[in-house]
This record gives sequence, structure tokens and C-alpha cells, in this order.
Amino acid sequence: MKGFWTTRRIVLTLLFVVCLFFVLFVGRSFNKETFERDWILTPDWFNYFRKWLDISWWTKLVYKIDYSKYEEIYSAWDLAEAKKSIEEVILRNIDSRISSLWVSDYKSYIQKLADESQVVVEIWGVADLDQAKEIIGKTVELEFRLASDDDVTPETIAQRKQLAEKVRAEAVLNPDKMVELYENQASENIYAQTISWTLAALPEIYKENVELLNTIPLNQVSNIVEGTYTTSLSQAEDGSVTSENVDWFLVFRVTARDSEEKTSYSPSDIISVANQLWYKYDVEDFKEDNWIAEGEYKIDWGKLLYNLWTGSVEADKKAYKVRIIQLDKESTLWKTGDEVDQINSAFDALVASVQADLKANPEMDVQTWTELANGYHTEESIESYVGEYEPAVKDVKVYTTATSTYVVYTDDVKEEGESIYSFLKIEWIQDAAAFEDTLKNQTTYTIDEIFVQDRLLWKIAQGKDGSPLNWAYFSFARPETTEFWEPSVGIEFNGAWKEIFCEVTSQNIGRSMWIFIWGVPATIATIQTRICDGRAQISWGFDKEKAQETAKELNSWNMPAPLILLQEEKVSPSLGDYAFQGALIATLVGIIAIVLYIFFIYGRRKAIVTAATMVMFMVVLAAFLKLVDYALSLSWIAAIILSIGMAVDANILIFERMNEEVNEWKTYLASIKSARKRSWSAIRDGQISTLLIWLLLFAYGINMFKWFGSMIILTALMTMFINVPFIEEMLETVYRGKKD
Repeated sequence: MKGFWTTRRIVLTLLFVVCLFFVLFVGRSFNKETFERDWILTPDWFNYFRKWLDISWWTKLVYKIDYSKYEEIYSAWDLAEAKKSIEEVILRNIDSRISSLWVSDYKSYIQKLADESQVVVEIWGVADLDQAKEIIGKTVELEFRLASDDDVTPETIAQRKQLAEKVRAEAVLNPDKMVELYENQASENIYAQTISWTLAALPEIYKENVELLNTIPLNQVSNIVEGTYTTSLSQAEDGSVTSENVDWFLVFRVTARDSEEKTSYSPSDIISVANQLWYKYDVEDFKEDNWIAEGEYKIDWGKLLYNLWTGSVEADKKAYKVRIIQLDKESTLWKTGDEVDQINSAFDALVASVQADLKANPEMDVQTWTELANGYHTEESIESYVGEYEPAVKDVKVYTTATSTYVVYTDDVKEEGESIYSFLKIEWIQDAAAFEDTLKNQTTYTIDEIFVQDRLLWKIAQGKDGSPLNWAYFSFARPETTEFWEPSVGIEFNGAWKEIFCEVTSQNIGRSMWIFIWGVPATIATIQTRICDGRAQISWGFDKEKAQETAKELNSWNMPAPLILLQEEKVSPSLGDYAFQGALIATLVGIIAIVLYIFFIYGRRKAIVTAATMVMFMVVLAAFLKLVDYALSLSWIAAIILSIGMAVDANILIFERMNEEVNEWKTYLASIKSARKRSWSAIRDGQISTLLIWLLLFAYGINMFKWFGSMIILTALMTMFINVPFIEEMLETVYRGKKD
């Protein structure tokens, strides 16, 4: 084999192997998160060729346009005009999105059903229905809202209940989509989610309606349930904590009830049952284990102890049971001397008061200050907070550092060699049997729920004429940084928005403005001055990557109103399938017929060369189609069949020139090289003339002709730069051992 592997043969062999691997084991799959077609390795090579509209599926999608946010602020006449404008923008945006699906044959239009506007999108050639749904229907909602200063009145509560009735009616019509319909409307104080919890972990409103929760038929949408959904905690500027009931109108359906008999229990199981039965629990450390194994519990005289873990502090170290409370003094910067004395005096009184209260009641509640530690800690751990620590059991001491003041109560000491056990503790269990029965037999409820708060916390920011400040005026977004060099997203709007934003900021200086994305708060800022340059900045919790991603999503998925998918339909193209199968059979038969013809006219060696050339041609072509993610169509397949015959023209020209050279008594190898050189000009000119014709057809023809022409152009280039050198190398290989 010495001298067999020339550089060109190595290149052609590697090209064939790489292309064959690409054809057989590489494909592309639609990624729902990035909306791109990602490379994958798969043995299912044939089904990962992308198919064009005439041999793929017909897809129909019906979307509801949600005008609810516009209905709140427009009169009937103005709303009708706004809807016309919104529908035009939606159809225009859908056109640009469908282009990313490589589809040109489709139609999108608005249909009216009663008072409801729907967008209908019919596409030919999208087999991946999920891909079509994600790309066409995804909507980014960008809203600007001000805190509502309206009082909660019986009238406003009645309006919210009426809204809840509307929500329930829609949920009854579309129970499987009830969460999807309302999952991005937090800015309207409407929340939808699917939860799967035990009763103890469910919000309070379910505990107050246990009978309904257990008896309502599965998948049936409930009537409106009124009451306190949960309790929220808020902290005032003075540090005081207050609780407030969050009242809701709840609509839900139970999709599953799964009962389980437990034999072992986690801390969350104990806490869950305690919450369910309204028992208070606490965590406490002891130096003895009370003969309870780790992960187990016992109930004695109405008191439950559950052993959380052992050895919470190393046994070979001394430890102290302490409560450490941090107190911070008001800043004296830029204060007068009298003001500084007043601040210091008030703070000294506070420290003395906390010290006395903690000594009198070591278990006192700490709400207005920061509690840094409560339990056993080593001396080194305590000193990391307060500096140099002086233990004094059953006493309170004050430590002052450069930054803060700490009040420390030392309750107990653990000597070296002792172990500490941490226990979950519940006092005053009235019915131990009922507690244990509930603990052993727990039901997990899977629930779809929509809850409408009884008040609207934010109102849409509007200009003087009532025009809403929202995503209808969006222009573009870009990642940038704040004045403190923190990642953020800058957004710009068109001329109409500039005027509205200028009006809103002028009228609301000193008030907070919330920016919502997909109904979720994205940032909050206090309006310091009027802003009239048409720019805003979102800067809440972004890192660099998140800012880039958010800007990209705002630019890609903005719509003037949300789209809610109501119907989806996918129809298989039986005619296209039949034509596709016929085209594949025709291709195979054509290749066999050509090889047989060459065999009878030029002999078996040239037939082998022709067959190998066809294999090389098809493998490289198929790999190219996968590489560029082109879609197969009937016109492409017709062009491939035609190009096979055109590609064989190169074989025949070289074979004829070779026969002429052999007849002149030249060696086979010399004849092959001469034949290739003599035939090249004819092959080149024939392919270039074909290229010129099909370039014109590609430039000025209809879509079907464009795809036909592009395939002919591709195969003409392959014939000149792959087939011709491959034919020469194959001829030299098959004639290498033949005597001249």
C-alpha cells in the first residue's frame, strides 16, 4: 500500500467518514427554553432530517387575545379602536416569529366569536407542534404600575368578587388550562398555581374548608370560596412587625388525593401535623437525649419531644447556651451636638431596658431587634459576634464593638465530654392518639388553584388622556449598568410613550412605581423627577447573564396583549407522505438504473466507480442538509433526482476521454489523469451554464422554484469540487492492479 494514501485521498476519505457519521448519528431537536434547534446525538438518523411544508404536518393554533387590562381603562369606543391597533401589531409580530420556523406557506387572521377576539394561525410544514406553540404564542408582558391609593370599600370588594366569578366561568370552560390562563397576572393580584401538599401545609382557607376539600369530585371546579387565604407579615420603619390577613376569592379543583401510611417521620411531618392541629412548636437543645433515638419521638403527659440530631456542638469542646441580641444605634452623622447627646441617651436607655427584660424573662420575644444566636455555642463562636466573651451563667452582659452593641444572656454551660441533643418540642397536646393517627395517615392533595385578592394593590400608570403606560409602546431593550455599576436592563419606547411617561412621572413625584414582567415585579423605584427622554431602567436582582437574557426576551417576545392558547390541531399530510415515499423510491430506482447502464456500456470497474460516486454524493449532500438545518421538500427531492443524472454526466465525460486515451496505447493511470484534465473544461462549462439559469430562477421565481433552484445550484458545485476529484481517485484505485 506504499504510496496509496495521497493527501487528496486522505481528505476525501475523512470527508466521507465525517459526513457519514453526521448523517447517521447527528440531529437537531427544538429546545423549548432557548427556542433554538440544538445538536443532539441520536441513532434515529432518518427522522431527524428537517421536513418542509409539502411533506410535513399541517398545524392549526387558535389563541384568545386577552384584553382585560385594556378593558379596565378604556371606554367602549376607545377600546374598539385600541383593539384594531393591537390586532394589527399581533399579526405583524406573528409573521416575524413564523419566519424563524422556516415556513413561508401559512396564514394568520383574526376571528370573532361573540365578543371574543381570537388569532388563528394555520401553518403547513411544522411537524413539531410544541415548537410552533412556544414560538408563536409566547408573550412578554411589560407593565408600569403605581401603588393604588384607593380605599377598600364594599363596592371595590364586590367588583373583585365579580372578577372572581368571571375567572371561575372561564375555568369551568377550560379546566385543564385554568392555571395557564391566569398564571401571569400577579400585577392584577390574581394568582394561579398548581400545588401538591398535605392539609397541614395548605393555606388556611383550605383548613377552614376541609369537608369541601375531601368531598368535591376530582377535577371539578369549585364554587368561589371566600376567606383568609394566608397571613402576611410586614415590618414598619420603627422595626415593629404587624400581621395582616390576606383575603381572597378562591377557585380550585382537586386533581389527586394520595393517602400514605407513614412508618418514619421527618421534622417537617411533625411540624405539618402541629400546624394542622393548631399546636405551637419550638426547637430546644438539651444535654441529655431523654432516651429518644435520633429521628424518633415520644409523647409524655401531653408533651412531645422529637430528637432532631445529636452532637450539635463538638463533645470535646466547652460550650455555652446563649441568646445574643444585636442593637444598632441611629447614625449621628451630620447631627448637632445636642442631637448626638439625645441619640446616645436614648440608646443607653434602650440597652439597659433590653438587659433588664432579658434577665427577667430569658424567653422573651424579640421582634424589633436582631437575634444572632439562641442555643449552645463554643466560646470561639460567641466571640466571632461580640469580641472578647466573659461567661456568666444565668446573667446578662453587654458588649460593645466598633459597629454594634450586643446583649448576651448565658443560660447554661456544657462541659468538655458532654453531648448536646436538639429537640423539636410541642407542649400541651390534648389528644395524643389523634395526633399520632394524623401523623401516620396523611393525604397529599394536588390542587389547581386561582385566587383573586379582594383588592387591587397597584393601578396602571396612565397619561392625562387615560392612555396606559405599557408594552404597547415598547421599542427595544438592552443590558446595561446602573450608576452603582450593577447589571440592569435599559428599555426604550417610541415617541407616544415618551409623552405619557413624562406626564406620569410629573404627576407622581415622590411615589413608587413598579415595573412588572410577565405579571411579576421586576423592579420598584421612587419617582424623583419628571422623565421625558423615553427611557426607563429595570434594576432588581440582576446578574450579568440574567440582564442579557431579560433584554433578549423583551426584544423577542413583546406583544401588545397576552395570547392564550385555546385550541391546537395537527393533521398528517397523507398526500405528502405518499409523494415523499414515491420520491424516495424513484431516487433509489434511478441510482440503480444509472449504475446498471454504466455496467453494460462501460464495464464493471466503471460501474463500481459510478456507484461509489453516487454514494459519496448522497452522503455529503445529506450531511450538508443536516448541517445547515435545511428542510426536505418534494421540490428538493425532485431536484436531487435530476442532479443525480447531471452528476453522472461528469462520470460519462471522464470515462469517454479515458477510453480514447487507452485506445492510443497509454497506460491506465496515465489515461485517467489525461481524461480528467481533458474533460474538466466540458464539465465546468456545463455546470456553470446550469448555475446561471438556476441562479436567475432562484432570484426571481416563486418559493417552490427557489427551493428547486437552490438544490440544483448546490449539486452543481458538489459535482465540480467533490465528484470530479473523487471519480479520478476511484478510477486510479479500481485500475491500480489491472495490467496495461
